[in-house]
Amino acid sequence: MALGHVLVVEDDRDLGMTLTDILEMAGYPVVTATDGKLALAYLRDAPAPCVILLDLMMPGMDGWEFRRRQLQDPTLCKIPVIIASGLNDLRISPEFDNVEAFFRKPYELPKLLEMVARYCTPTPGIAANERTLVLS
Repeated sequence: MALGHVLVVEDDRDLGMTLTDILEMAGYPVVTATDGKLALAYLRDAPAPCVILLDLMMPGMDGWEFRRRQLQDPTLCKIPVIIASGLNDLRISPEFDNVEAFFRKPYELPKLLEMVARYCTPTPGIAANERTLVLS
């Protein structure tokens, strides 16, 4: 497990903020991005998160394209990714070969938190200045 933050890549602002609140209550600092392009730009200039929670269906750069680009970048390809989608049919493709988990929306929160805990160490009592950064 690593110290660090969780990167939530989710275009649904309400869901993104709900996830952020839940993750922060569990002790994880969170950065959210509303599409894959913003997430990639952030990752290239910031410390790596301990895990990425990635939506697939987003305007702009979707989760599939984000994952393709992440895998092509040697500095980003090792960051664990958890896919979250409302799609009924998550077809297996090369972009998802080494994905840590797939979650179907709505989330089973205990299982999601259990999966995040495999990659991140919670930080009890997150200070206000360590809370969420929203990229939109």
